[in-house]
Formats: sequence, structure tokens, C-alpha cells
Amino acid sequence: MKKRILNMGCKEDTYGTDFIDLYPTRNEIKKVDLNIDNLPYEDNTFDEVICMDLITHLVRVGKIMKEMNRVLKVGGKLKLSADNSNYWLYSSWNSSNRWGRINLKGNSNYKCYQNFTDAHLSNYLIFYDFKVINLKYIFLKETSIYFFRKWFKRFVNGLLLLTPFDKLSYKRIEIEGVKIK
Repeated sequence: MKKRILNMGCKEDTYGTDFIDLYPTRNEIKKVDLNIDNLPYEDNTFDEVICMDLITHLVRVGKIMKEMNRVLKVGGKLKLSADNSNYWLYSSWNSSNRWGRINLKGNSNYKCYQNFTDAHLSNYLIFYDFKVINLKYIFLKETSIYFFRKWFKRFVNGLLLLTPFDKLSYKRIEIEGVKIK
């Protein structure tokens, strides 16, 4: 039997068997507004659910966690990622622009509502009946075209990695869990 994988907020990603996004870019992607709609699938449908960089943009994270649990089979795997709210740049001068009011890519509907720490993500998984099996911090490629800005961020990240505050140097957190009931 073929393994069913739901890719939520897939954008251009083609990993999976079923795809949903608010702004579909291909015919096989179902248009779903996760701030309003439930997942359009039966209970216990999927072996795996992937939700990368999406929950930051949702108003009701608990609702979507419950929905992901509902569509996953017992023993199914959930993989999600979110921005690390402890990243030094997010928790400093950039925070007032980043969370809640940001308008990315010229799309007025593309906003950030939540920020997360590793404890937030772990607690969500545990509360919604998942066992955490992996948690890691992710570096993202620096995209600034300005040499000084790029150099400064790399310098600060490098310094932080040498201290007990090393988690402040990672922009993203990725967590995996298994549905236990």
C-alpha cells in the first residue's frame, strides 16, 4: 500500500501525495484557508503530515494541531517548522516589523501572527497527543545583497555559537513527532 503524505502550505514543494495551500500554484493543490477551514480529509488518512513554515501564519494554532492529529493515523509522523522567536534579530529591533504587521512579497494577506520557541512547539505536540522524536535548530542562508549586513549577521551568529546562548543564532526550529493516540 502506498504511503500517503499530506504537505500543508506546500508552495512549490512536490514532496508528498496530497497538497494544500491558500495560494495553489499547481492543479493538484487543494485551496484551503487553514485559518477558517478544516482539513478536507477523513480521519486517520495519512501516514505523514508535513507543515513547514506555515503555523507562524495561522491565527489558531491549536485548531490546526487538532486537525493534523485527526487526519494522521496512529503511529503517523508529523514534521513541522517555524521561525525561532529566540533568534537574536527577531527578538531585537526587527521584531516590531516582523510579527503581526509584516507584508511580505506584496501580499497583504501574508502575515506572521505567532512566534515559537522549542518549548512552545514541544508543548503543542505533547498537548495534542504526539511524542516528540526530534527537534533541531536550522540555519537559513543569508539572503541580504548588502555585504556589511551579511557579514554582520554572520559575525554575530558565529559569536553566539561560542556561548551558552547558541540557540539565539538559529532562525528556524524543526520538530518531528509521532501520533500516540
